[in-house]
Amino acid sequence: MPVSRFNGASTVTLRNSWLVGPQLKASSRFQLICIPYAGGSAYIFNNWPKHLPEWVQLCAIQLPGRGRRIKEPPFTRLSAIVPPLVEALLPHLKKRFAFFGHSMGALISFEAIRELRRIHKLGASHLFVSGCFAPHMPDPNPLHSLPDHELICELKRLQGIAPAQLDNSELMQLMLPALRADCLVTETYAYQDDSPLECPITVFGGAEDTIAKEQDLTQWRRHTNGRFSRYVFPGKHFFFEAAETSILQIVSREIGKTLDAPAPI
Repeated sequence: MPVSRFNGASTVTLRNSWLVGPQLKASSRFQLICIPYAGGSAYIFNNWPKHLPEWVQLCAIQLPGRGRRIKEPPFTRLSAIVPPLVEALLPHLKKRFAFFGHSMGALISFEAIRELRRIHKLGASHLFVSGCFAPHMPDPNPLHSLPDHELICELKRLQGIAPAQLDNSELMQLMLPALRADCLVTETYAYQDDSPLECPITVFGGAEDTIAKEQDLTQWRRHTNGRFSRYVFPGKHFFFEAAETSILQIVSREIGKTLDAPAPI
């Protein structure tokens, strides 16, 4: 495998279309798997390693239909995403691990953790949820059937996609197929009841977010038998961009607690 330099540490680039590298740091003791929002790319996590401890290995997930996978058809059902994602991750889950997902990425993270537990008997150490209603709640903003111009206008109103992207017409033409497919992913997601997770859940939200409202964030509590914590920051759906440093401080602190605890079953 090719060796590269990342954040001052020797790393190994993984040959895996789902994972954006470089990932493997020799000094890492913990893996943080990050999944982006609808229409988003793995590259939104590019700066995160600068704010994480050296011993945390970041694994950013690249979904089909964007980035280097732009020519691949995007998924339209969450149930179709999870099995190949989990299979792609399995060879690399050599340490304790947690998931972080924003919006759609949070639902995918939740189901990936349940799949790893149910089929592979692997337990995640933590789930970090950002800007997402709880999985047992229906998507409050169905958008996938809207014409392109109405979809863009509604996304501007909801601030569900970064404004700089929405105002770039050429970029939007490239993004719309994946974006519309991602809307279908959340709108057709059907929660299936199962026992709560054993790992802690930490939820982040925006005080003015109309997609995942403050009261909706608390509903995540029912999905864990472990610790539950909620943090609300100023801003709308993309609050996490301005709050990135504070969020990663919390993530680092929670991961540190995990490493002092027994390994999950």
